[in-house]
Amino acid sequence: MTHLRFRNMHIDGPSIATWSDALLRLTADFELVIDDTVLYRQPEFPVVELASQLHVWLVCGAATAFQYESMDSDENPLIWFRPNSTGWIVGVRHPLVPQAYEVRHGDLVSATRAFLIAVDDEAFVVGQVKLLHVLIDPTRPPRG
Repeated sequence: MTHLRFRNMHIDGPSIATWSDALLRLTADFELVIDDTVLYRQPEFPVVELASQLHVWLVCGAATAFQYESMDSDENPLIWFRPNSTGWIVGVRHPLVPQAYEVRHGDLVSATRAFLIAVDDEAFVVGQVKLLHVLIDPTRPPRG
């Protein structure tokens, strides 16, 4: 199974006033886990920014490769999913184990959906930020 997990979400800096604030300043300790192996772990990770890019990938059908590129990093992509002839390869910029992993597409989509729901729920608890309506219309303020 594939898991995109986070804990300890918090606001890194002053309050959230703009969508850019929500993208980069709602951070958490993040892990990408495949079959009980932690492939990637990062504290202070911009989970909302990752969620916004994963949301686009899902909306577009999750049929093409995904690359997470952070506005806050000089090294991109940080995380990627790429289809191959037998499944999907999951890779990261700085892996904790020296290999990429092959996963089933359905597991990847399920993990992504669960991550989006968890980020949306926690962002509201931590920062009173409603992500879903902002993901649909990024011109709206994240609060309200």
